[in-house]
Amino acid sequence: MDQSTEHPAPPNVADHPAADDVQEVAALRQEQRQAWEESWAETSTVEGTVAARLRGPDTAKTGPGAFAEEQEAVASLTAGHGAVLLLGGPGTGRTATLVEAVARRLEAGLDPESVLVLAPTRQAAARLRDALTVRLEATGHGTRAVTPVRTWSSYAFDLIRRARVDGPLRHLARPPRLLSGAEQDTVIAELLDGYAEGTAVGPDWPPSVSEAVGTRGFRREVRELVDRMSEFGVEPGDLQELGARHGRPEWEAAAILVQDYRDRIDLGMAEAFDPAGLISAAVRVLTDVDPDDPERAAATEAFAAAERRRLRLVVVDDLQEATPAVHDLLAVIARGTDALLAASPDTTVQGFRGAVPAEVGSYPARLDEEGGPRPAAERIHVLTQGHRMSAPVLEAWERVARRVATASADLARVRGLTRAAEDRTDDGTEGPDVTEGPDSTEGPDSTEGPDNTEGPDSTEGPDGGQIPAPAAEVHVVPTAAHEDRLVLQRVLQVHHGQGVPLDEIAVIARAGSRVAEITAFLESEGVPVVRDVAGTVLKDEPAVAPLLHLLTVVAALVDEDGRDTAEEDRQDVLADVLDSLDVQHLLRGRYGSTTPLHLRRLRQDLLATERARGGRRRSEVLLPAALLDPSLLGEEAPRHHGLQRLSRMLHAGLDAARQEGATAETVLWAVWEAAERGEAWRRLALGKTDRPDAAREGRRADADLDAVVALFQMVERYVDQFPGAAPAAFSRYMESQDLPMDSLARGASGRDAVHVLTPASAAGRGWHTVLVVGIQDGVWPNTRLRGQLLGATDLADLVLHRQGAAWPTPHRIRLQETRQDELRTFAAAVSRARHTVVGTAVVNHEAAPSEFLELIARPERTEKGELVCTEVPDPLTTGALVARMRRSLEEGEGKDGAEAAGGLAWLAAQGVEAAHPDHWWGLAPLSSQEPVVDPAGEVRLSPSRAQMLLQNPLDWIMSQAGAEATTTLAQSVGTFVHSVCEAHPAGPPEALRDEVERRLPELGLPAGWTGEVQLERVRELVETFIRYLPESRDAGRVCVAQEIRIDVPVPLADVTVRITGVIDRLEVDAEGRPYVIDLKTGRSTPTQKEMLRQPQLAAYQVALAAGALTAEGVEVPGVSRPTEPGGAGLVQLGAGTKKVKVQDQPALGEDDEWAWAQLALAAGRTVGPFYLTLHGTGDRCRHAALCPLCSEGRQVTEWTR
Repeated sequence: MDQSTEHPAPPNVADHPAADDVQEVAALRQEQRQAWEESWAETSTVEGTVAARLRGPDTAKTGPGAFAEEQEAVASLTAGHGAVLLLGGPGTGRTATLVEAVARRLEAGLDPESVLVLAPTRQAAARLRDALTVRLEATGHGTRAVTPVRTWSSYAFDLIRRARVDGPLRHLARPPRLLSGAEQDTVIAELLDGYAEGTAVGPDWPPSVSEAVGTRGFRREVRELVDRMSEFGVEPGDLQELGARHGRPEWEAAAILVQDYRDRIDLGMAEAFDPAGLISAAVRVLTDVDPDDPERAAATEAFAAAERRRLRLVVVDDLQEATPAVHDLLAVIARGTDALLAASPDTTVQGFRGAVPAEVGSYPARLDEEGGPRPAAERIHVLTQGHRMSAPVLEAWERVARRVATASADLARVRGLTRAAEDRTDDGTEGPDVTEGPDSTEGPDSTEGPDNTEGPDSTEGPDGGQIPAPAAEVHVVPTAAHEDRLVLQRVLQVHHGQGVPLDEIAVIARAGSRVAEITAFLESEGVPVVRDVAGTVLKDEPAVAPLLHLLTVVAALVDEDGRDTAEEDRQDVLADVLDSLDVQHLLRGRYGSTTPLHLRRLRQDLLATERARGGRRRSEVLLPAALLDPSLLGEEAPRHHGLQRLSRMLHAGLDAARQEGATAETVLWAVWEAAERGEAWRRLALGKTDRPDAAREGRRADADLDAVVALFQMVERYVDQFPGAAPAAFSRYMESQDLPMDSLARGASGRDAVHVLTPASAAGRGWHTVLVVGIQDGVWPNTRLRGQLLGATDLADLVLHRQGAAWPTPHRIRLQETRQDELRTFAAAVSRARHTVVGTAVVNHEAAPSEFLELIARPERTEKGELVCTEVPDPLTTGALVARMRRSLEEGEGKDGAEAAGGLAWLAAQGVEAAHPDHWWGLAPLSSQEPVVDPAGEVRLSPSRAQMLLQNPLDWIMSQAGAEATTTLAQSVGTFVHSVCEAHPAGPPEALRDEVERRLPELGLPAGWTGEVQLERVRELVETFIRYLPESRDAGRVCVAQEIRIDVPVPLADVTVRITGVIDRLEVDAEGRPYVIDLKTGRSTPTQKEMLRQPQLAAYQVALAAGALTAEGVEVPGVSRPTEPGGAGLVQLGAGTKKVKVQDQPALGEDDEWAWAQLALAAGRTVGPFYLTLHGTGDRCRHAALCPLCSEGRQVTEWTR
């Protein structure tokens, strides 16, 4: 992000708009943060604007360190209070109240071993733990050996671990561990493969699913079903019985697969537990009493009783995120004891993991024993004072929350209002009851948001300017690119204009893919972004993907015993894991650092070296080979640093894999060390570099190091869990990982950077300004139903079947329930804002905003009701400001032009180089006007280059500079056909056809329709050549050579031209004269008039006349008059005509001086330094971006008055 130092404006520009803009892009000063924080209480003031019991921050403050009365009522509870439910909307202080309550109990002498604090995610648990530590340290109670804060999965795993030591799981030979999703997928895939190969008797799948068996999506559905069975304790026999009873043949078939799956797990991994079934397994550890095993039953009862005696206080935060298994676990460990449970039922983000927020309504009675404490209704506390959201944000959240169906009035009170009061109509009668079930998803019209609104008047900012009042606003834009720019503009505006630190700004997107896109865009614009490591798929990280790919290659070339793959199998094995595209990805990645231009040069050097050695392999074959053996580049190898580094990494991995006891960890470490990137990235991440783009590169290096650390933590855990596993096993394990990385590696924190994240990652946190992006129809809400193919969701519903409810759940109800989950997630996203929330969406012929957008605020519309797209202003960056001023300077007149000039001069004086004319593109003088080619020297030209110089010299100079398009499939087809025709210049036809089929794999045609079309074209081109052969014989010519290299000087009046090149095919006529044939596979053909002086053929004829066939080293038998060309011709193989189209050029005679004059003109155009560009209006231009004849090639210093 461009930042400059703030200076006082000079008198001559202080009052014009440019000076105001300069102030907007001035860097954030250190004192701005303090001023911003001090101004927060004023900017977020809510003065009774919300007719609700949930009041704004001003009314919630009760003094430093003090609690509101409603919070104090819970925090001051003493031992023996039983189960207490604490309800509160976002920002009401639920977590702070829980922390205070726990701290007071610990300070009163409660043993930390007797306290259990549970949270839904690792991030939430970490925040709770940190808050509790800070609170205890404030009163001198900070040193404690036991940390009572856990996730509920962590507690369940700890319970199972302790049960193995002194409980009912003593029979486990090894310590318990979690079964990863990749391990599950691998076992399922092996079973399905065995069924398909006939090595095992498989299920009889019904027609509804049989076509999907074997696909990756099917394995995902199986995993979903296995997870639900593990979660609810459904055995394969139970599933088979349920399938028969309810007419679900897919369950009967799946039961066989799940039984085989369980047998495989029990046989080799009895200590492994499914993550989805972990909590249910913990419940069974505490409750399963087998009458046939009295010893184990006694151990279970004793273990459960000891656990209940140990726990004197159970605290649960975010109860609305609990799954049915968590509720079962709480019923076992917290029944009859003191329990504090906090929830915000309208803001759920874990619905996709099975959270059931409606169950909150069953507390606290659910944990009561007979003869317990006060009535349950007296133990429900509702926090109604807001401590975070400003008035507009609060109103937006309430509009969303009112759309969420609620099962009880107690839960409705969380929204700050009761349904009875809110839903009265204008005449005072009762309105529709929207709290009774999923049918209530459509609330009254009044729940739509108002127009983009602001709160109270703005306040004075850090610089004496006005800070905008709190607001809830929405914007629609025409494309996702505009949405990205709008996000950038608002981030910079809030940061620079309002003095808000970047880490007080968040961008929340529904999907992880959109998070990645926005992160990449902001970073490309120089805005630092906090990367959420836990929200990233590790295998896709730019610094990790190449390491894993090289590990895969190593595993393919070295077997599990450290032996190299047999030489005869090596190429086939390598082809499966390392093709040309793979090498290109590696070269362009974080370790290759190869530009497209450099990659092209690499391919050219490989081909040149291959041809010089007499080889015929194509670059697609040479690239993978060069990674293994860089010497294929010959003398050019040292300059290709990216390939050299990747080759060292690969060979280091191969050497490590050959060592005894090699593991994935040792091989990966060898590959990483050979990259020699660690120290360089560390220096960048710490800012120890003078590079101009150091800040951006530092953030990138920081993210790369985080990802590599996470990878090594993952491989370390893998090696510990699977001693003796081959490197190939870890490679397969990582390939199947589609979930975000779960690593203790944490990114650099404390940086002033924007947070870009999903609603789940944002849960429990808050920011000054939140931008909720991508509120699109079909995206948010995303009502796609999961687990439908094998009925995993129906199974869960059946197990949880409620009295009176229909089963299976109707599709309409299922969609409504999904939509409710989406509303809760959306409510959570909106409520993360303290001051301002901004919603954005795209509207065009392919995309429409979601109805959720209008819950934040009503977007602007025309009189006809059409949405009005927000005009996205230029972002507040130095570059954009300079561009705007330059535009005003170039297009403005009088005062406007003078003001722009003054502003640019002021910026230039402050060190902004882009504002100074010396740095403006197109105005600087040419660096040199010396000739590019020595006019007195020899000019080397091929016939095709001579034609290029005559037709458009711009193409020639760009080609010399390497600015060529990458090779297309059509060009590859042409090269292949030339090679086939060269192999059999005289036929016979069958030999040519056989050559095509034999060498077809070399062409590398893509699978599918495109490849079939190109294959047909190859065959048509060769058939046309076959038809040409008899025509050539009928014309009295015989082929005497093909692919002849020529190199001959041609002295002209002012210059000597050395013609070099390759003649495709040389024929000799009846008089013994050479006749040049050039095979063309394209579709365009010159006219008959153009053929008379066709430059390429004319250059070939001049070369023959100059003695190209009599030069030293050239031997062409059968040509009796080698210096008398008999003419030349283009054989148009690709013309598509039934008759072969041969375009002849007559033999050059004594009077044809035009051919030599043409060559001299072409040579003269190479000299430079100025080059012509020639093409007609509408003609295709190969370099339109640089061509002054094309509108897009016009320089920025050229404009039309």
